[in-house]
Amino acid sequence: MTCDALMRLCNREAVEVSIDDGATVFLQAGQARMINGVPEKLMRVGCGSATIGMFAKQWVGHVDELVVVDDHITGVLSEHQAGKLLDVPPTGIKMKGR
Repeated sequence: MTCDALMRLCNREAVEVSIDDGATVFLQAGQARMINGVPEKLMRVGCGSATIGMFAKQWVGHVDELVVVDDHITGVLSEHQAGKLLDVPPTGIKMKGR
C-alpha cells in the first residue's frame, strides 16, 4: 500500500490517506493538500536543512530525533548546526545516500 501510494505521488497522481480516528488528507504533486475536504491556502516549501534550522527550537523537548527528507537535502536534527546550538545530543542516526 505504501509503495503504491509513493508511486502514484511520484507520477503526479492524487492519493487520499486517512489517520485512524482522525483526518483524511488528499495529496497530489503541485497541488495544495486538502485536509477533511478543505484545501490549504498556504503551501509549505523548504529544504530539509532549512526546515530544521527554522523549527529546531519548537522540536527540542518534543522529539528524540527528527529526520526531514525532501528531494535533494536530508536533514537530521542532532547533526544540524541548529541542533548543536540547542545541545541536542547525538542519537547515532546517520543517513545513507543523498
